[in-house]
Order: sequence, then structure tokens, then C-alpha cells
Amino acid sequence: MSLISRVGQETNPKTDEAASIAMCMASWQVPCMVFKTVLELNVLDIIQNVGPTAQLSPTEIVAKLPTSNPDGPVDLDRMLRLLASFDLLTCSVRDGPNGRVERLYGLGPVCQFLVSNDDEGSYSAFADLMHDKIIMDTWKQLKGARNGHHSTIVLKEILDNYKAFEGLSSLVDVGGATGVTLNMIVQKYPTIKGINFDLPHIIKNAPTFEGVENVEGDMYVSVPSAEAIFMKWTVFTGNDEKCGKLLRNCYKASPKKGKVIFCEYVVPDLPVHTPSAHTSFIFDTLTMTFAGGKARTKEEYEALGKAAGFKGFHVVSYACDTWVMEFLKEA
Repeated sequence: MSLISRVGQETNPKTDEAASIAMCMASWQVPCMVFKTVLELNVLDIIQNVGPTAQLSPTEIVAKLPTSNPDGPVDLDRMLRLLASFDLLTCSVRDGPNGRVERLYGLGPVCQFLVSNDDEGSYSAFADLMHDKIIMDTWKQLKGARNGHHSTIVLKEILDNYKAFEGLSSLVDVGGATGVTLNMIVQKYPTIKGINFDLPHIIKNAPTFEGVENVEGDMYVSVPSAEAIFMKWTVFTGNDEKCGKLLRNCYKASPKKGKVIFCEYVVPDLPVHTPSAHTSFIFDTLTMTFAGGKARTKEEYEALGKAAGFKGFHVVSYACDTWVMEFLKEA
């Protein structure tokens, strides 16, 4: 049973799949660059050299690479599971150190055309050509459309299905940027007093919306108090330590029966070949450009909340590959 079924979300599967495909196409450069990196690191050849049916862990692969980066296995795992979601690689799991699940990767049927093969040739050289700077720069001459306001699309779907904003007297949007998201919520629920909270240099340029107060500060130091706290694509920006600090601040700022409503991508435990999984793995790989950022599994989000003191955790809604979850101060 899917997470969508478990949360009882009334959603149109065709619309959800279409949104996932659209997001995949909009961010297609991410799997392309991951594919390029894996080829440059000779990861496929490393697996092939062990055996055509071999499966290796990221740690075992990194041990054969000229790197001393302690985060190398984790970073490689995130790249390989993205490619596995497109069936380029096979993937299985085993119990790893400290009781954690460890993924193992092998070569999928496609890889026979990508590994080094002096006798029959390989597409890897052609892939290298297609990713050459000269070729890539020519694409920049094509005039594309502007940003499609992804955030607005997602929030509109959330507001159509998620009803927990009803009855709230106050709501703080942590990391709310210019306040557009909070304004959409307050427009639908005008009894809510909105607090848009972000760093000073961002709040300085935030417009004024009726019912929304702009407040500057640092979420890793403290968070304004409100009946409920809202965050959208905020938790992914930090590592577990920073997220723990943020959620502890949210816990302190919440009233006795308060809750944190947060919207994030959720990655499955294993790579699966679906548009939604493609999008979540693409997004996770994209967050590698942030310092310690990553998308997480449902269980990983739940563990972060419990470590911060929250007693309850629910997955409550879904829209355009984004999951709405709640941390409750009381179970």
C-alpha cells in the first residue's frame, strides 16, 4: 500500500503522475550530471571488474576511488539510488553497521552498453562528448520559459486538500522568504495572524501583505511563537545536527498542544521506477549542492522530530510530489 493510500488523501493519480513527470523534465539536468559523474569515476567499470552479477556497497566502491572524502560513500549512495530508480542499476539491501540498512548496487541491462569494452565499443565515449562544455554551451542559446512558480502550484494543491489550517489563530512560516506562501494561506483563512520569519537580508525585501507580519531572525537561534509552525522545503537544507537544532527551537516556541506542519520531499527506502520516485531522488541529489542538505525517508523525519521532543508524527497529505507531515507536541 502506498503512502498516499495510508494518509487517505483524495488525489487524482493521473494528475500526480503528470506533475511528477513535469518536475522530472524541468530538472532533467540533475540525473544527466549524476550519470556523467558516475561515468567519469568509472563506477560501472569498478562493479563490472568484480563480476557481471556483482553488487557492491557505496563504501566498497569508494574504497577503489582516489578520494579521502569521509562523506564519499553517502554522496555516492545518493547518486546511485537516483540512477537505480531509472533501472540503470540494480539495487538490494542488507543490514549494515549499527543496524542501519545498507544498499548494494549492481549493473542493470543498460550498463552492457556503458562499461568499457574494447571489442564491442561503448556509449560512454559518446556520453562524454554530449556533456562537453562546447556542446552544453550551445544549448544556452535556446530561449526557455521563465520559472513556472513551482511553489505556488504545490501550495494551491495542498490548500485544496489539507484542512488543518482551519481554526488556527496564528501561524508562523519559518524560512518563509518573501511571504508569498503565507499570504496564500492567510487569504484562504483570513482569521489567521501570519508571521513570516526569515533572515534579515531576505525580510528587508519582503513585500507587505494584509494579515502577515514580517519578522527577521535566525531559525537556528530561535523561532517566533504561534499556535502552529509551518515550514515548506526548509528541513532539507540542513544536516541532521542543524535540523535537530531547528526542530528543538520549534518545540520551544510551540504551545502545549502545538504542532509543526512541514512540507518536504520523501524518498523511498529503495529505488523504484516511478515518476514520483524519480522526482524525489532528483531533488535529493540536487540538495547535495547545499551544505549537508538532503531529502529523507518518512522514518528519518519521524526520528528527527522525536529526538527534538515531539511526541506525535503524522503523514497527512500529498501534492505534486510534496508530502505534508506534522510533528505534535502531544501525542
